[in-house]
Amino acid sequence: MFHLFMSVLLQKVRSVYNSEQGRFKMNARATSNRMTTWCLPVLLSLLATVLIDYHDGMCAEWKVVTKRYEPSEVLYAIRNEALKKHAGFYFPEYRMDDKALYSGYRPIEPVEDVEKHSEAADFRHVWKTRFSKPIVPGETVFFYSRIYVENVDRYSISLHLSKSDVWIEKMVTIPFTGYQLPLNSPLSSWRGKIDNVETSGNTREADTVDKMLVKIYPKGDQYDFVIGELKIYKAEWVSKNYTHPLFRPILKGYIDDALDFEYTPPGVPLVSSSIMWRSLVGHNGDPYYIEPVASSTETSYSPVDLRELKTTMFRQFIDKYPFYKERGLEKADLLGRFNGFATVPISHREAFNDSLIALVSAYNDPHFKAWRIADRRSPGRRSTPPVVFYDILGVVRVGAVFATELMDEVKPGMRLVSVQDQPIEDVISKLSEQFLGSAYSRRQKAISSIPRYMPDSAEIVIGLMSKDENGKTVEVRLDTGGEYRIPPGFVPRHGEFRILDGDIAYFRISRWRLDVWTRFVKHMSDIKKANGLIIDLRSNPGGEAASIIRVISAFIDEPTLYSREYSPAVDRVEDLIIRPNEQYRIDLPVAILGNGLTTCASEVFIDTMQYAKKAVFVANHKTAGSVSGVIRVVFPDGLVVGVNSWSNRLSPTGKSIEGRGIVPDVRVDINTVDDLAHRKDKMLNVAMNLLKQKRQVVNR
Repeated sequence: MFHLFMSVLLQKVRSVYNSEQGRFKMNARATSNRMTTWCLPVLLSLLATVLIDYHDGMCAEWKVVTKRYEPSEVLYAIRNEALKKHAGFYFPEYRMDDKALYSGYRPIEPVEDVEKHSEAADFRHVWKTRFSKPIVPGETVFFYSRIYVENVDRYSISLHLSKSDVWIEKMVTIPFTGYQLPLNSPLSSWRGKIDNVETSGNTREADTVDKMLVKIYPKGDQYDFVIGELKIYKAEWVSKNYTHPLFRPILKGYIDDALDFEYTPPGVPLVSSSIMWRSLVGHNGDPYYIEPVASSTETSYSPVDLRELKTTMFRQFIDKYPFYKERGLEKADLLGRFNGFATVPISHREAFNDSLIALVSAYNDPHFKAWRIADRRSPGRRSTPPVVFYDILGVVRVGAVFATELMDEVKPGMRLVSVQDQPIEDVISKLSEQFLGSAYSRRQKAISSIPRYMPDSAEIVIGLMSKDENGKTVEVRLDTGGEYRIPPGFVPRHGEFRILDGDIAYFRISRWRLDVWTRFVKHMSDIKKANGLIIDLRSNPGGEAASIIRVISAFIDEPTLYSREYSPAVDRVEDLIIRPNEQYRIDLPVAILGNGLTTCASEVFIDTMQYAKKAVFVANHKTAGSVSGVIRVVFPDGLVVGVNSWSNRLSPTGKSIEGRGIVPDVRVDINTVDDLAHRKDKMLNVAMNLLKQKRQVVNR
């Protein structure tokens, strides 16, 4: 605090000095008494001003909160209906607070008379119910369901507005057979209009929903439609205080309540949890907002308050950052650079933010970065590029061509030598600067971004050398704004799931979203019939830890150590232990595919499966080595920091993967474009041969 006080004082003195310097020069013959007479009152005035400003700045108290919609009242639930339950089901967990459901309802019945409001004539299967109490729809009223289907094309939910006597409808297309992903839909988005309805004169009343109709559209006479959960609930915007030890320096009267209670999310099969998991109660995935405690319509903090807040928290981030050794960084150097920011005037808030963003970038850690909310544009739909390039043994080559007009001229295997008349390695070096991580991962990401090298230009010119590299170079113009379609089955050609070579199950996970477990369960019966399983995590950037833990739980038959979580803020290590899944058990030889862009949660999955001796890791390169958990901290002025100083995930063996990655058990070199996944897929073939060899050993 004294450091900040002196900074403010020096800034004011410097400002006055600069403005008065010219006057001093004009009066060079002024006596020293006159100087003293002027200086003393000015300095005393400055000191008083700074003390007042600094005192005002110290008045703010801070809190850390998360904000989200949370269910506040269940308005209708099918489980309160007098319907027959059918056992033998397993509706998978989705959110962290979900519980698996082992029973469901089959209320759908064939009927001859179709409701007059229906626009469709191809259904004769409905279920209708009248609510015991009318429901008032609104922006914060949601419909939620979990269902199981077989041989059904689509279904719809219709709600009747009693006063206006109209129906609103939600049509849902069935993407696959089996357990569906949960439907969580605000009624305000349904077809039809939910609004106040004019009743008489100048009086307006809210309309109400009094009954519901579920219609299904089977593909044939034999079908199944089971409702595990169906409810309508009201949600409210909830702000919850957050008390992780990382924020201790700014929270008045802080209590380490996250250290003392036990909590394991009901939807995640954990025997024990760490501080990180216990502090996630009700907060998972949400930003953490730092706000003033005082509730006022006016700004309840001063510029000095804001500077002190950022100084305190960034000093905490720097001090507790756990990967200096792994990242080859000198903590003292970065702390010294940070201390130099004190010379930035308090009034120059954006310049100070620029300095902080630049400092965080110097860590070169994909899980530690800073930005402004206003600068982070929401990404548009990713378009398929006209040409895809790959790094083959240090040489950039064409791996695929999607633009039909280029297919006669551009062939897979051709070498990329220039972009916009610049040597390709110079272009890669420039593009790499916008990415974080290891030199290898930055290079691969840069190569992938080449077709979008100049996003503001309609086209770029690339120089290509023929596959036989006879010295001749051709120039090709790429339309960067065009829309191209990936041919069916291109990457990966194997799809999400298939049976290879008759008895090897293949499951592709492009990212660990919450839907992974549901999709895995969908294929469970086929997986259990196979003689081996390949899980493809190539270029998987990570995702939800809950999904990883759920999948791992299907492979273990006893509680298994998942990780040792080190919390730098309290210098404490705790174990996360996974319990076996109660419904499914997979006992097959497993091979996991990966590469240098296999990152974060995928690395944790590989590490745990290796530790449990449940899988062999096959890759052409070690993994990215970036596994730490991240939280987003939002400061009052819109500065955001994605910070990993709160937790360091150690391997079950006690070692850190951060900055090191996981070396493959079996390394597969990619020597030509024909070895790539969408062609002959050399890595997949190696994995299949390994599993066949293991099967032969088991059968002996």
